[in-house]
Amino acid sequence: MSNVFVRRIALAAVALPLLLGSCADDPPVPQMPETSSPTSEPTETESTSAPEPWDEQTEDGAVAFAEHWIDLLNGARLEADFEPFRAASAPSCKTCASFLDVLQQLHAPGALYESKPWRVRQTVVTSRPKNGKAQVAVRVFAPAERVREAGESVVRPHVATTSTYEASLTWIKSGWLMQELVVLQ
Repeated sequence: MSNVFVRRIALAAVALPLLLGSCADDPPVPQMPETSSPTSEPTETESTSAPEPWDEQTEDGAVAFAEHWIDLLNGARLEADFEPFRAASAPSCKTCASFLDVLQQLHAPGALYESKPWRVRQTVVTSRPKNGKAQVAVRVFAPAERVREAGESVVRPHVATTSTYEASLTWIKSGWLMQELVVLQ
């Protein structure tokens, strides 16, 4: 939406109650002249969006990243959108690589993977951000799923579970990266 459009909507929202509340004997309210849309490009402050919560090297940023990483995992699990998940995971993260390998197999031609998104139940900072590192415990509900690997004929059901993971995060340039993910319970 252009800034001119937003300003017009705001002006209309303010002016409408005044116009509707006026008496019939009141003099007519002069119309605001139409302004042309700007031809120049928006300034940097107008076009720059606020940083995402996980883009901050803070406790809140570490927690937000751990939750965001679960969202990226859901994208890989449910939509076979592997690249954002891979980009948010360090190459040395064995659990991340394991998730990725299994999910790529379950999204191969002839395979079946049916599930719903994992849901974060609780997150707690277990080691505050220091020297570019932080740890966050993430309690996750994983719904039941149905799985059939390519070349198999049997669909295997998996029951819903709730697990707690400890996410070891590293700050790289301007964002968090999943360095290691360990199942606590």
